[in-house]
Amino acid sequence: QALSEATIKAKETVKRFIKEGDLQGKVTEMTSEEISNIKEKDFDSKEASKQFGFIRQNVDGSFEIVLNKDKPMVGTAAHEFMHAVLFKTLGNNQKLQDNLGNALIDYVSKLGGETSILGRRLAAYGKYNNGVFQRDKNFGEETITIMSEEIINGNLKFNENFFTKIGDIVRRF
Repeated sequence: QALSEATIKAKETVKRFIKEGDLQGKVTEMTSEEISNIKEKDFDSKEASKQFGFIRQNVDGSFEIVLNKDKPMVGTAAHEFMHAVLFKTLGNNQKLQDNLGNALIDYVSKLGGETSILGRRLAAYGKYNNGVFQRDKNFGEETITIMSEEIINGNLKFNENFFTKIGDIVRRF
């Protein structure tokens, strides 16, 4: 019951941010079966139906966050909304995404403590090849969204000095 209430609250918060920000976006809920029946070019509906949610990001900046009703998770709406925010602010600037992702990874590696949850989640966005971790194209952006989610749920501690450093990276770029 608590999970359900927290998930609803997070979803409503994201809807409010979309409205307050006058963004061209919406939040939709679908079952796994409904998601698996989506027929769109270059969209793997079977894989998407296994996820907590996903975002359909359009080149004009409009978006649709789709939440899987069969797999409720508190941070999903916020995670997907962060993708929309990053698209609006960073665009498709791969170098900037990678630089921010690298700065975040560097920061987390110095935190100590329990970071294995973050490591497991980020492992889905790359693979080891001959002992070297090769990152997917979306690794930088996923690092940013996953870390913001982990700060919200309390697994990572917010550090204002670190975010000043991130701002400096963006300004330099």
